[in-house]
Amino acid sequence: MRNHLWQLLLVSVSALLLAACGGGGQSSLLCSEEVSCPEGMACDPGGMCIEAEDLAIATEALDPAAVGVAYQFTLQATGGIPPYHDWAVDTLAGWIGIDPDSGVLSGTPDAGSLGLTVTVSVYDSSYGDGALASKSFQLVVSDCDQEGLQQACFDVQEGLCRAGAMTCHDGKWSSCSLTGLSQDIDHCGPECSPCDQALADRCLGECLCGSNPPCDSGKLCCLGLCLDPATSRHHCGACDNDCDSAVQNALGVECLDGACSYTECRPGFLDCNDDAADGCETAVDVNHCGNCETDCLQQTVNAQDVTCEQLSESSYRCNYTSCAPGFFDCDTILRNGCEASLSDARTCGSCDNNCLAAGNNTACLDDGNGNFHCGCRDDNDCSREPPRLCCDGRCVDADDPAHCGSCDVDCGNDAAGPLCIDPATSQCGCFDRFDCGGHNLCCDAACLPVDDQHCGDCSIACGPQYGGPHCDIDTESCYCQGNEECAGFGSGTCVGSGVDARCQ
Repeated sequence: MRNHLWQLLLVSVSALLLAACGGGGQSSLLCSEEVSCPEGMACDPGGMCIEAEDLAIATEALDPAAVGVAYQFTLQATGGIPPYHDWAVDTLAGWIGIDPDSGVLSGTPDAGSLGLTVTVSVYDSSYGDGALASKSFQLVVSDCDQEGLQQACFDVQEGLCRAGAMTCHDGKWSSCSLTGLSQDIDHCGPECSPCDQALADRCLGECLCGSNPPCDSGKLCCLGLCLDPATSRHHCGACDNDCDSAVQNALGVECLDGACSYTECRPGFLDCNDDAADGCETAVDVNHCGNCETDCLQQTVNAQDVTCEQLSESSYRCNYTSCAPGFFDCDTILRNGCEASLSDARTCGSCDNNCLAAGNNTACLDDGNGNFHCGCRDDNDCSREPPRLCCDGRCVDADDPAHCGSCDVDCGNDAAGPLCIDPATSQCGCFDRFDCGGHNLCCDAACLPVDDQHCGDCSIACGPQYGGPHCDIDTESCYCQGNEECAGFGSGTCVGSGVDARCQ
């Protein structure tokens, strides 16, 4: 409460200060829900006083209305701060309403609304919730609104319903002037009430079925005759429900307990909606081959020119002319069509080529020309026992010399040797001298040429102790070419000639 009083005090002080300042004038007065503007002014949404007339409803009177005729009238407001909103109406008449945004009254008067008070209200867009204006009107509601307009009327005389007309004069209907027996089936009989149209089909002052009294309960009045709807084949359960027309392609058509039925379908037709009332509505075709569930186009897969072949009067099967390109009929069952794909690993290129059977080359590959063969896409398509690699679409042993631990390592081009010694490290080399061929040795699993450092054996490096510093690759023995090469060994003499010379 204390804060609220401080706010009010501040607003009041601000208003006085602004009024005292030069150039301010009344247009600079502050306002709120607690602080009102002077007469002739209104508080705008921003809390400033501006010049404005008081909010009021400008409409002087409402247009008259008539019973049963749609009514619409637009109210007008003036003054305050537009736009106007939240129009409302207060009246005892339930038929009348108002649009809260446009102020349009509307509805259709009923007989109980002759002469009524209507109070309307509206808000403007001034500070806070806005200012409120209201006004009451007397709405005149006439029985009718067109002079000379005639309306049908009915009355009972001597136990019969008679028809006539009443005329609109000075907003009221005249008394009913009767002209003859009613022929309106909705105004008939000793109470001028509707006939039961299940039992009667015409009115001549009283309800009739044809030229006879209404039908007894349990019968139907159809085409002027009283019939039993439980058994009448042409009016089964209802007039004009002709079972002969409704039940299609069936034998033994009948009306049972008011519903059309049949004994059996004609050859070539099926009852697929389980509704006996319309008979056998579906013809046997490629979508309903012999029964409602067999759809050849759905179950005969990957086939061309699919048909429903008739084997006997009541026997059918799905058939086809040929398989679609890229597919086989491997199980030889016609109804499921060409179930096997040429690109499937289990039927790769032919029904009897199962890539999965061997455990290697388990993928089905296309050579690009529509020819399929077993192969691999990656190492996962190859056996792990022993380890294999997928190289160029084929599985190879991991120790294959042409693919030593990797598709890119070919030991045939490796100086270390032609064999794959260790696939894990892609190491090429040799196991013995025979693997290296020619004048080569196998030293520490690598092929080395016979030379001065490996003369006939990996451990022999030619020197005076072996006969000299040179190696003859043909005899794989060391030799010397002069005494100086034998210095410090034996006699220091090179004895012999050519490759047969030795240090002595």
